This record gives sequence, C-alpha cells and structure tokens, in this order.
Amino acid sequence: MFAILASAKVGFSRSQNFVASIGKGLTGLFVMDPGALNRLTAQAHTIVFLTGAGVSAPSGLPTYTDSEGKRVDEDLEDGSGELQKIYDELMSQIADARPNAAHYYPGWLLAKGHHVEVVTQNIDGLYSKAGFPTENIHEVHGNFFRNDIVHFGTPIPEDVWAKTKAAMKKANLLIVAGSGLWVSPVNTLPKYLGYRSTNRNSRIVVVNQGDCSLMTSKWRRWIVAYHRGDCSLLFDSAMSLGTEYLALGS
Repeated sequence: MFAILASAKVGFSRSQNFVASIGKGLTGLFVMDPGALNRLTAQAHTIVFLTGAGVSAPSGLPTYTDSEGKRVDEDLEDGSGELQKIYDELMSQIADARPNAAHYYPGWLLAKGHHVEVVTQNIDGLYSKAGFPTENIHEVHGNFFRNDIVHFGTPIPEDVWAKTKAAMKKANLLIVAGSGLWVSPVNTLPKYLGYRSTNRNSRIVVVNQGDCSLMTSKWRRWIVAYHRGDCSLLFDSAMSLGTEYLALGS
C-alpha cells in the first residue's frame, strides 16, 4: 500500500550491473546493457509494467521495507499511534514527490507505438504526474490523492483486480520493476501471462535492487533478463538511446 512500494539473443555485453539469463532454469548468465533492453521492448507489441516501491525510491519516497522485504507496518495495528505516524510522514512526502525516469519510461514506450499498461502497488500517483494515461494505470493498492488506499490485509477491489488480470493477459512482455513480488495476491499475477494462445511466448524482465520471488517460482522459465539495480537509471539510459530504438523499428 505504500509508495511502494526474447528468448533470442538481444545484444548482450559484459557489465557487472546488467545480468540477463536465457533459457530454462536461469542457468546461462549474461550481461545486458540498456540497448539490449530496447531490443527486447522493440520486439513486444503489448508491454505491461508491474511495479513496486523501488520505482518511487529515486523520487525520495521511502519503501518502508526491511532488508528481507518485510513491510514495517505489517505487525502494527490499525489506529495505533506508531502506524498513524508512518502514514502522516508518507502522505507529506507523496504530496511533494516528483516523477523520475521509471515513471516516464512507460509513456516513452507508448509514444513508440506499443500498447503499454502499468500495474502498480504504489499509492503515490507518480505515473499520472508523469503524464501516463490514467486509463492504462491499474493501482491495486489505491491512490493517495483519491483517498481509496487499500490497507495491509484488506482485499483489492474486485473491479480493480479484474482489470489488472485483463492487462496481464494481453502482455507480450512483462517488466517487473522495483518490487520483489513478495506480497500476495500481486505475486500471483504472472500466472495470467500467456493466458491467450497468441501470447504463449510472453517474456519477463525483472529490474530490482534486491531479490525477486519470481527467480525461484515456476514462472522463472519466462524470465529472459534480470537487472539488479536502480530501475530509474536503467530506464533513463534506455530512453537516451532513442535514435537506436527508432532504427530498430524502421
């Protein structure tokens, strides 16, 4: 609820920051640069972003998770003074936050002719501030500015969840960014990839500072690239290669 928080070879080069894996079991590790990310996205018609706290951290918003990915509010009771203090602090920070490259990147891909949708666990509204179409944003934990926040342990509204699943079913490429996907039911969304026969070759890219639950899940066979680092830096670098991207689509 917080601000929270393809198979083909695609131009790999050696770097300690970009790690890509091709094939089942994630056994073949290679290095991927922003140009390789552009090649992956260029091959996809429909791209869905599944995002968490890590995309908004560069905007100055706290992730409110510990080193193991556990949320600091998880064991606090509703109405407690400590919990209210956390909420008040976050609300003040959200009001002043500005989008970063991770929020602008989906719109950049949309302008390239892709169909792009964003599924986010964040409540900060930064994708809207970045100018991304609101109809293509699925805020599963609500939005601070609409005052419809889904608190920890509270079910996601059925209509929101239905639209979220529909977006996943259309995806050729899923980009998981700024989230370890440790929280249910959001961590079950990858199962809807490839639901339609035309999308059986859907692929997943993971961009996260820490570990991701998908790496040890049954969906790991769909992961074609994994970047352990700041997603805003990666996406900013990818956008800076605009000339190369246009050449790919020509």
